[in-house]
Amino acid sequence: MKRLFLLSTLLFSGLAFVSCSSDDDSTSDNGGNGNGDGNTETPVATSITLASDVTTVDLGDTFTFTVMNDLDENVTTTSSFQINEMEATTSNTFTATEAGTYNVTATNGDLTSNTISLTVNDPVTAEPNSVFYNGVNYLIDNTALVFWGGYDPGETGAATHAYWSMVGFSGTVENIETAQNYIEIDFATELDSEGGIVLPNTTANTYIELFAMTLSGTEILSEGGANDDGNISFGSDITLESTTTDFIYASSIDGSAIGLDFDGTLIGVFDNSGRPSATLNTEVSFKQANRQSIKGLLK
Repeated sequence: MKRLFLLSTLLFSGLAFVSCSSDDDSTSDNGGNGNGDGNTETPVATSITLASDVTTVDLGDTFTFTVMNDLDENVTTTSSFQINEMEATTSNTFTATEAGTYNVTATNGDLTSNTISLTVNDPVTAEPNSVFYNGVNYLIDNTALVFWGGYDPGETGAATHAYWSMVGFSGTVENIETAQNYIEIDFATELDSEGGIVLPNTTANTYIELFAMTLSGTEILSEGGANDDGNISFGSDITLESTTTDFIYASSIDGSAIGLDFDGTLIGVFDNSGRPSATLNTEVSFKQANRQSIKGLLK
């Protein structure tokens, strides 16, 4: 009986040993994770894609690049960029020093991206005898100077300045009411010590407002729009006999710059009735009571 018990014990111990050995082998074969799935591998990117925030800019503006891999990871900071034949750079921004077309690729490790084509344009600049607004030039063919009367900017109760409008327009004065490009700039000159009118000149002009502006037939500022941020300066003094004028005007509307550098025809100096002025009378009422549509005066 004892011999039978001892044999049973030895048989049970052997089976337990075999079972434990089988479990150890399974654990070892599976990298120690015990789940039977084999070794776990980290995904590896196989491609990258290059993009730019914009593809066309004016000279002086900047491109910004982004590089993404096919695992949807942003790898911009570990990428380098080849721009035309320039030396590769790790900077993901690019500002060209001359206009032209630039081809850009990115590399990240052994991966090379798609090629993107970028365009850098020469910026549009103001042309003579044109209103420059929102990057476009609008031709001005002729100008006229209108005297409105006395002006009291300090509200002293008496005229201390002469009130003027410089008018610029495309086409001829006969067609001024339908001019595609039209601008009215109001300013003042201080009266002399005897209360006489001082015509616009190279030294003493006080800007008042941009009163009206139409460009390509579209009204940008209606009459009385009262844009009072600007400056006008003359390159030469105006007389009642002047047939030309040169002046520079600068202002803005809602943050968009306006410029006019004019050197050309002055069709005349007019009073507030629209008549050419051989003499000017300072006894005319203040501007506020006499300012009206110049188009109606000069047509």
